[in-house]
Amino acid sequence: MLAQVGSASVAGVESHAVSVEVNISVGLPSFVVVGLPQGAVREGRERVIAALSNVGHRIPSRRITVNLAPADTPKEGSAFDFPIAVAVLVALGIAFFVITRRHVMPHGYIYDDRQQLVIDLSSVRKGGLRGMMSRGTISMADAPDLPLPGATLVFKRSGVELHYDNSTSLTMRVDGRPAARVVHLRDGSRIGFSGRLFEFTTSRRRAPRVVPASPEPAMG
Repeated sequence: MLAQVGSASVAGVESHAVSVEVNISVGLPSFVVVGLPQGAVREGRERVIAALSNVGHRIPSRRITVNLAPADTPKEGSAFDFPIAVAVLVALGIAFFVITRRHVMPHGYIYDDRQQLVIDLSSVRKGGLRGMMSRGTISMADAPDLPLPGATLVFKRSGVELHYDNSTSLTMRVDGRPAARVVHLRDGSRIGFSGRLFEFTTSRRRAPRVVPASPEPAMG
């Protein structure tokens, strides 16, 4: 399978567009980078294989050819590691995505039934390759404080969706109804799960005021 990912290289003070093309075919196992790769770029294949293995994606025993086009422009540095890794995942059929500047980032807040803030969704940070591939989504794997096991929040320009794996014995209710596999959350949606009630809001609230208890009158 052939995959193509856009990248760039720098020559002096000028930048040049580079197309990272990956072809995976039947043949003797190999991982070859062509297109005038310099030392750090050639060594990048070892870093890419190690990185993908560490996130659970083993490279198959096939012939993998990585072409950095145009072929007559020297390529230097380790910046090609990421586009090569992405192109390999696309060629393997594991990933297919487009990252744009208009991507919707996580936002909003979840409060419990005592109006205490449970999690600020905008504060969840994910790094590395996994973070780039799952940008715009939050699950318990990303935020252990998220009190919704089996649920993934997906942030889109049209709003926030709750994707729920309802194959478990535990049930989730959204706004008083059993949660479907995909539920659109509105500002103020109430989510019931495992005997607890949570609320999703798009604006942060002030902490509830605690009134000190009056002292007991002295006996005497």
